[in-house]
Amino acid sequence: MEIGAMFRTVRKGVIVVTVAAIAAFTTAAVASAAAPPSATTTNLNSYSCGDDYCFANTNSRLDAPLFLPNGTLYAILLPGTRVEVTCWYAGSSSGWLSDGYEDHVVWVSPLGNFTGHIPDYYVDFNGQYPWQVGLDKCGTAT
Repeated sequence: MEIGAMFRTVRKGVIVVTVAAIAAFTTAAVASAAAPPSATTTNLNSYSCGDDYCFANTNSRLDAPLFLPNGTLYAILLPGTRVEVTCWYAGSSSGWLSDGYEDHVVWVSPLGNFTGHIPDYYVDFNGQYPWQVGLDKCGTAT
């Protein structure tokens, strides 16, 4: 499949990536990013965590906005897209559903790794907040 076939344009400047089209890429990327030997791993349906990160799926029913660090909407991730969450902070993105928290994420795509944030509401930690799965508030890692 050509890389261009994996994307559909929603509106100018925003792309949506199909989960099926990048499954091979993300499966390989997640497998190659194995937890360090000291990591404790929790497997609960939609997420798994190491010492200072969690791999999680975006909400299975909603498209998830991915914002660049400067707050610009970069992409809309389709339901169930896998992301790496490294920390969280209080805040919300105007115009999007919010529980009052943002998750700092890395999204591995066929075009490279993209760092930014997703409102926590769209990240599936099985109904838990990021600190309840062991993630630190951004800037406060111990």
